Amino acid sequence: MAFVGAGGIAGRYLQTLQAEKEAGRATLAAACDSVEERVARAAAPFGARVFTDWRRMLEAERYDAAFICVPPFAHEGQEAAFAERGSHRYVAKPVALHAAYARGVLDAVRRAGVLASSGYMWRYNSVNEEVQAILAGRPVGLVLGAYLGGLPGTPWWRRKAESGGQMVEQTTHNFDLARYFPGEVDAVSATGSLRLLTDVPEMQTEDASVCQSRFACGAIGNIASCCAVEAGGGRADVEIYARGAALRYDCERGFRDWVDGQQRSAENRNDPYEDIVRAFLQAVRAGDGSLLRSPYADAAETLAVTEAAERSLQAGGAPVAVERVARG
Repeated sequence: MAFVGAGGIAGRYLQTLQAEKEAGRATLAAACDSVEERVARAAAPFGARVFTDWRRMLEAERYDAAFICVPPFAHEGQEAAFAERGSHRYVAKPVALHAAYARGVLDAVRRAGVLASSGYMWRYNSVNEEVQAILAGRPVGLVLGAYLGGLPGTPWWRRKAESGGQMVEQTTHNFDLARYFPGEVDAVSATGSLRLLTDVPEMQTEDASVCQSRFACGAIGNIASCCAVEAGGGRADVEIYARGAALRYDCERGFRDWVDGQQRSAENRNDPYEDIVRAFLQAVRAGDGSLLRSPYADAAETLAVTEAAERSLQAGGAPVAVERVARG
């Protein structure tokens, strides 16, 4: 494996890769980050080569697969370059700032015939098959969601030109689950405000927003975001109301539902951060893209939804149609 980016999420993935190394199934051959001290720490347990320029790392040798774990603004052709060298790819979310970039990556992936996954780990929650079984055959009417938490500490996150804003960078998980369960989104309308964190230096993104959605199936939805919530008061969830079923899905814990007059609940029994990495590695070994629950093509569609929401927000809530990212 090769890693481009050795920050927070990369460290989480490397924990799983360390276990894979100990089992003799995979290892880190090289890692790159703009901060040499940080990448050196990440590479040390594996004896991996250290780079501060991903292009030089790519030139050094061929890798079976590459993890691209860079901030939204730092995508600068890594995905296509590794694909052209025959490396399968895993890209942390969001996969870019703009869907147009993701379309170009998909073209490169298809030309190269490599596998491409993305970092929507909640698609790997152990309860998801139960949720899908509950919803099967039931018309969905309403989808509600929320990503409410504190302000991330990285300075680039608050600069919208670099993060894309909270809907693009963070609440993307809720939009992705909304697509994963009820289905595609046709149009969105979003509004936001910046009233709670006006004293934060360089705060250029809204600290609260709401996005109304219309799904292709005819359902409607509303997803809220806030990055000014005090510790302990946040949540990340999706609620789905279908005929004969009301389901409250906690992204980290599991779900509660009321189906045909009966109440039940189920808890997540796995670590989705581990399973998403292991699924990618297994898919690479088997050459089987069907093992991926979060393929890059799907992540590009989620990006198209959040980018449309951001455009609507900037237009004062005007409805914006979601442009599908071409698949093939």
